[in-house]
Amino acid sequence: MTGVSGGNERLTGFRPAWSWLPFLGSYPILRAALLALRPRVTVVALKFTGIPEGKVLKSNFGNIVRMHCDKMYAQLSLFGEYEPIQTRVYRALVSPGDVVLDVGANFGWFTVLFANWTRPGGMVHAFEPVPQIFEYTKESIMLNGLSSGVVAKNLALGERDGELTVFTFGGLPHGHASASSLGRTDAVPNRCALRKLDTYAAENGLSRLDFVKVDVEGYEGEVFRGGAETLSRYHPIIAFEVNPSCLSHRRVTAASIWGDLREFGYYSLWRIARNGALVEEHTPLESENADYIAADPGSREVIVSRLKHYWRHIPAGR
Repeated sequence: MTGVSGGNERLTGFRPAWSWLPFLGSYPILRAALLALRPRVTVVALKFTGIPEGKVLKSNFGNIVRMHCDKMYAQLSLFGEYEPIQTRVYRALVSPGDVVLDVGANFGWFTVLFANWTRPGGMVHAFEPVPQIFEYTKESIMLNGLSSGVVAKNLALGERDGELTVFTFGGLPHGHASASSLGRTDAVPNRCALRKLDTYAAENGLSRLDFVKVDVEGYEGEVFRGGAETLSRYHPIIAFEVNPSCLSHRRVTAASIWGDLREFGYYSLWRIARNGALVEEHTPLESENADYIAADPGSREVIVSRLKHYWRHIPAGR
């Protein structure tokens, strides 16, 4: 690891394994194998190293993050990356001048990257409902010197205006905060402000919307329905997660979420495979935790063009 100076704190930079062996990055099977090994390596490594609470690190993507003693930061601490496959896909889809929503901002990983990628002229609206996690979002924005180009809100987006109970869990990373208690005895309720996307868009004068990332642990359908007018008007590219466990506890299906988006004019859907390939689907898989990209017909060719180097990796069928 290489040391990098930053302000009054010392930053630690990283290089991913395949930057030392460039040919590995060209082979999806080898790349997938490396990524598959990460969880096992992480479990073993943390027994000896732990997560350095309070340490400020510079990631492989150039953003600065403060570590906290939470498993959410484990692979970032060890490998300098967080959700690297999704990060590279989103990077290809977000451009300077774009207006982006980060719904479920967590500790601000994508908030900061979106703000950097949309410069100059762009704007990022980040939403994180849990007060303590929202402090981490604001901290990441501050550490990266983003005094402009980002609006961070301590609220959830849903299908009504009011309040929402969001649960955090003593035995899970804070990124697993959910609108469901998941039937767990360690669930801690947090009362959070709730706003419809349509309400927020009207109140803040949103006149365009290019990209929306939604990672809200099973609450995606409510987010989309609360933004029906906004999504139907601007048709941003949407990146969203399907978490079958969270959905089942709320008695919601992945197909119903896709049904909501289809009502708003979204007809193209790609699953981001574990090897980084994009696999076109007719509907989200009900049994697999995965991230998806959704687009209306007008954005389909944009996605195909910007991510064309992924197509050669698409396997036959699923």
